Amino acid sequence: MPITFDTDGWRQIDQDTWLDDRTGDAVLVRQVGLVPDLPPFLDDPPRMLRQLAIDTATASAAVLVEADVIQVDSLPAIYQLVKTPLLNRPTGFGYIASVIIPRAHCSVALSMQAVAGEHTGAREAMVSAEIIQAAGPEGLMERLRPPHPYAADVPHVRYDESDDPRWDARFPDHPLTRARAWVRRTLGTVRLDPRFAYLPPFPAPRGVSVPQPSPPPSVTGQLGGGPVDVLPGVPVGDLICLSHSDGGSSFWRMTDPTVALAKLGLGEADRFDPPGHGAREVAVLNPTARTLSLGDRVRAVGDGVTGVIPVNADDALKQYDDDGIRSAFAVIVDRAIRAAIRGEALVVGPDGWHPPPTPHFLLAPRLRDQEYDAYLRVTPIPVFAPVWRGHHIAGDSQVFAAPGIKPGAGSGMAEAINLALSATQTWGTHPLRLAMSFVPHPDTAPRAGAVSCL
Repeated sequence: MPITFDTDGWRQIDQDTWLDDRTGDAVLVRQVGLVPDLPPFLDDPPRMLRQLAIDTATASAAVLVEADVIQVDSLPAIYQLVKTPLLNRPTGFGYIASVIIPRAHCSVALSMQAVAGEHTGAREAMVSAEIIQAAGPEGLMERLRPPHPYAADVPHVRYDESDDPRWDARFPDHPLTRARAWVRRTLGTVRLDPRFAYLPPFPAPRGVSVPQPSPPPSVTGQLGGGPVDVLPGVPVGDLICLSHSDGGSSFWRMTDPTVALAKLGLGEADRFDPPGHGAREVAVLNPTARTLSLGDRVRAVGDGVTGVIPVNADDALKQYDDDGIRSAFAVIVDRAIRAAIRGEALVVGPDGWHPPPTPHFLLAPRLRDQEYDAYLRVTPIPVFAPVWRGHHIAGDSQVFAAPGIKPGAGSGMAEAINLALSATQTWGTHPLRLAMSFVPHPDTAPRAGAVSCL
């Protein structure tokens, strides 16, 4: 887990959840491997708080009680306390105090949820009574619902006087008071995984590549007629995803998957080599004849051809066969070794004719002191993969290197591929949507005009 904090007095339910048996309050850790859904104004707190208040009121009937731009273990963060109606009750509110630590392409949130008991509204009623006693009933609603301190000029952004912290001492057991008290006790105890500090800040600086989740596959328009060029993904069992030049994808079940395994990634097929990316191998799909040819685009016949059966994208992506995935990553190991022999390194990332530059991993044997190391470099830093903790950080990447290139148990390459698998599981990309490409090996001089992903 990339965050630790004081849990004294809380009972742990699972890896990310703690419970207070006395009050029913809960603490949760949420790890999100996407660009944070926050206003990009960390350097302008008033603007940030104003936008948070507007967004909270617009998205639901919730109220932003308070918020601030703070520092958590030396990193900028957002604190916010939100009052929200209870969906499973006709009346009453819950209070969620959250500390969100955003980075360019991910975030970690620590939240405490406190819910009112059966008798709700006591705080509001007593505050209302005191205001009437002090100043009379005239203008009561304006005093109970003053302009929001962060967005006074926006009429629909609500604020309740009874939520002001000056009333907390009068209501020590109220869920709002409990939420504020938890924040004060806990904030100074929060510690973050040091790898978080190496990630690009939020919002991403200009020129920084931010990984994006793979979009849902679009239906390609090239499923009829004659042969078309496609970019094959990494086969998972007998399933394979093919990327089409129109931006769409198609999924197929191969009648003889050994044909793909005997051809894919061996450096024998024609290639598509877009600027800024590794070279991808090109195959030929004949949707009418239902054949896929790897290794010979001219003839599209011979020992590199397998029959294929179309599979609905939703059906294909629902399948997650652990054995098939591990066999696919075993193929990746073999292709990395073969690529090194011909002076290349293997890169695995999202599929497509024009994929984003991140996320990806590079796998290659590298010669060190007359012995080959298994070398794995993952970009971005896989902070949500616990097994990566402690490995070397290099810029925006994390690196593993260990002796041994044989894929057998106990070798460096076996450990490398397990680490690679754990990293890809944080990308939000289905294994069928992964593809292999090839770049110059890091121990060789880059080809003239080539652009390296290293």
